Amino acid sequence: MSRFLTSACVALLALLVANTVQAAVITIEGTVKSVDAEKRTISVKTKTKTLELDVSRKAKVSVKGKTAELDSLKVGQAVKLDYHDGLEIVLKIDANGAPNVDAKNLEGEWFVVEEELNGRKIARKQRITQNRRLTFIDGKFFMSRVIGGRLGTYEGRITFDFTGDPKQFTFKGKTPGGNPVEWRGIYQLKDETLTLCYKYVSKTGRTESPVAFKTEADAGTPFVLLKLNRDETASAALEASKRDMKLLDGEWVVISEELNGRKLTRKQVVSQNRCLSCMDGKLVVSRVIRGRLGTYEGRITLDPTGDPKQFTFKGKGPGRNPVEWRGIYKIKDEALTLCYKYVSKNGRTKSPVAFKTEANAGTPFVLLISKKH
Repeated sequence: MSRFLTSACVALLALLVANTVQAAVITIEGTVKSVDAEKRTISVKTKTKTLELDVSRKAKVSVKGKTAELDSLKVGQAVKLDYHDGLEIVLKIDANGAPNVDAKNLEGEWFVVEEELNGRKIARKQRITQNRRLTFIDGKFFMSRVIGGRLGTYEGRITFDFTGDPKQFTFKGKTPGGNPVEWRGIYQLKDETLTLCYKYVSKTGRTESPVAFKTEADAGTPFVLLKLNRDETASAALEASKRDMKLLDGEWVVISEELNGRKLTRKQVVSQNRCLSCMDGKLVVSRVIRGRLGTYEGRITLDPTGDPKQFTFKGKGPGRNPVEWRGIYKIKDEALTLCYKYVSKNGRTKSPVAFKTEANAGTPFVLLISKKH
């Protein structure tokens, strides 16, 4: 009997060891949101979500290659973690120097007050016509400008290296035409004036970042210098938008619905089971129609400066066709109210002005009241 129990214990131990070995150590990259050295926990914000993780008491912690303690990590530091998904614990933390306060200070909207391209200063009239504006928000970067009477936007992600002199940045994203683009440059933030000097990276990828805040005619690639001032009004609106976006994050269940002036019955609302999920500007709306689940997916942008506050959704419908909504919203007492119209093909659809729908809108006109799940 004892021999049988011993064999069983050995087999169980072998199984546990095998499962532990099979569990993978994964790499997690992000920035420190918070640290509790006493509880041995760390909160890390990645590109897609925030993770709350336990840290092993034997975990190796280093800052720029030098051994450090867990409580030496600072909010905003870039970190790389080795995480054991079987034991559900952090085994190693590598941090990259001090947090970059510039990334936070740059957040907001900026407008160009001086511009230079390949050694040539852009005339004031041309600069005003182009109306070049830059927006920084949570590592995302947008630059809009008017060329030939048409508005175009660069969008992507921007990273900063503040350890050099001058400080450097890299932008990777898409042009207004949707083509991939990369810039390598330097930046300076002084007395509420932001200066960017950068080159478009050539197809060979060998383009080097500028070393001084001036451009040259024979750079072999577009070489740009921008001096910008902060748009205080737009930046304040951006902060308000971020606050509302944070409130919007999460899961919502529709409890009341109206379509083109007609309120749906409770049975219809329950049958459709319409749910909204929002995270960092990504919106997913699911509902059941005739027994089939369909999903809208895309991005939502908020404009909290109006009364009522406005929003725009651009994405794809259940049939993967492009869809756009323009509407108004309010968030109060854990309730979210959206009132919106589907934008027609001519693009002239205007946002509603009140939280009620109409029968003869010429396009689907929706009112949703949701509770946080």
